[in-house]
Amino acid sequence: MVTLTVDEETPVIVTPVTESEKVVVAAVEEDEEEDEEEEEESDDEDDFNENETILERIEALKDILSPEQRDFVLSSVSKTKSTVTSLLTSAGSKLWIVSSSILLLGVPLALSILGETQLMEMEKEMQLQQSSNELLAPGSEAAFQQPPAAA
Repeated sequence: MVTLTVDEETPVIVTPVTESEKVVVAAVEEDEEEDEEEEEESDDEDDFNENETILERIEALKDILSPEQRDFVLSSVSKTKSTVTSLLTSAGSKLWIVSSSILLLGVPLALSILGETQLMEMEKEMQLQQSSNELLAPGSEAAFQQPPAAA
């Protein structure tokens, strides 16, 4: 917690400022801001410990949160973890059921469709062969048949 104190011993002097003085004051203020930024950067560099691990940095963050907030964050993370775990477990079970059903039902179905397709192709091939034989030697089938026996 930060407390603000006013030093009443230091007198405050207010004087009118001209344009040229405003420019000088603005330049001085910019220089002071740059100096402050450099000091802050150097302070940041001083706080950095190269041997400090990520885990140590995370542990140091626990002082920022109150115990109630830490308990709330911990319970939220635990609930989220358990929810995600249960969802993934149920999704895995359902995926197993679907994939095994496809294998048990789909593979025999695919094989029977493949067999039917091959049978239809063989029938078409036989019909083409038969029609090509009729074109090459029409009536040749009648010549191969035995003549009726005379009585």
